[in-house]
Amino acid sequence: MTIHSGLQLEAFKSTVDQKSIQAANGTQSHTNDGYAILLSMKIGLPCMQIRPFTDSEWEELPHVILT
Repeated sequence: MTIHSGLQLEAFKSTVDQKSIQAANGTQSHTNDGYAILLSMKIGLPCMQIRPFTDSEWEELPHVILT
Protein backbone atom coordinates (compact mmCIF):
# COMPACT_ATOMS: atom_id res chain seq x y z
CA MET A 1 0.00 0.00 0.00
CA THR A 2 1.24 3.48 -0.79
CA ILE A 3 -0.03 6.90 0.19
CA HIS A 4 -0.39 8.99 -2.94
CA SER A 5 0.02 12.72 -3.45
CA GLY A 6 -2.97 14.15 -5.31
CA LEU A 7 -1.02 17.29 -6.24
CA GLN A 8 1.85 15.29 -7.71
CA LEU A 9 -0.50 13.08 -9.74
CA GLU A 10 -2.44 16.12 -11.02
CA ALA A 11 0.86 17.71 -12.11
CA PHE A 12 1.26 14.70 -14.43
CA LYS A 13 -2.22 15.19 -15.99
CA SER A 14 -4.12 12.70 -13.82
CA THR A 15 -7.61 13.43 -12.54
CA VAL A 16 -7.74 12.85 -8.78
CA ASP A 17 -10.84 12.60 -6.56
CA GLN A 18 -9.63 11.64 -3.10
CA LYS A 19 -12.92 12.53 -1.41
CA SER A 20 -14.38 9.70 0.64
CA ILE A 21 -17.22 7.71 -0.93
CA GLN A 22 -18.94 7.47 2.45
CA ALA A 23 -18.36 10.91 3.97
CA ALA A 24 -18.03 13.33 1.05
CA ASN A 25 -19.90 11.72 -1.87
CA GLY A 26 -16.61 11.33 -3.77
CA THR A 27 -15.27 8.55 -5.96
CA GLN A 28 -11.97 7.80 -4.14
CA SER A 29 -10.22 7.29 -7.47
CA HIS A 30 -7.69 8.74 -9.80
CA THR A 31 -7.83 8.52 -13.58
CA ASN A 32 -4.89 8.44 -15.96
CA ASP A 33 -4.92 7.62 -19.69
CA GLY A 34 -8.56 6.53 -19.33
CA TYR A 35 -7.85 4.02 -16.54
CA ALA A 36 -9.50 4.54 -13.15
CA ILE A 37 -7.50 3.42 -10.12
CA LEU A 38 -9.55 3.03 -6.96
CA LEU A 39 -8.18 4.36 -3.70
CA SER A 40 -8.80 3.15 -0.16
CA MET A 41 -8.82 5.35 2.92
CA LYS A 42 -6.50 4.53 5.83
CA ILE A 43 -6.71 6.83 8.84
CA GLY A 44 -8.08 9.56 6.58
CA LEU A 45 -5.31 9.24 3.96
CA PRO A 46 -6.01 8.13 0.36
CA CYS A 47 -3.97 5.01 -0.39
CA MET A 48 -3.37 2.91 -3.51
CA GLN A 49 -3.09 -0.88 -3.22
CA ILE A 50 0.10 -2.13 -4.91
CA ARG A 51 1.91 -5.44 -5.39
CA PRO A 52 4.72 -6.74 -7.58
CA PHE A 53 3.61 -7.59 -11.13
CA THR A 54 4.12 -11.00 -12.68
CA ASP A 55 6.17 -11.54 -15.84
CA SER A 56 3.01 -12.29 -17.84
CA GLU A 57 1.26 -9.15 -16.52
CA TRP A 58 4.25 -7.06 -17.63
CA GLU A 59 4.03 -8.56 -21.11
CA GLU A 60 0.24 -8.54 -21.54
CA LEU A 61 -1.13 -5.48 -19.70
CA PRO A 62 -0.87 -1.81 -20.71
CA HIS A 63 1.66 0.34 -18.86
CA VAL A 64 0.32 3.52 -17.24
CA ILE A 65 2.86 6.05 -16.00
CA LEU A 66 1.61 7.83 -12.87
CA THR A 67 4.47 10.28 -12.24
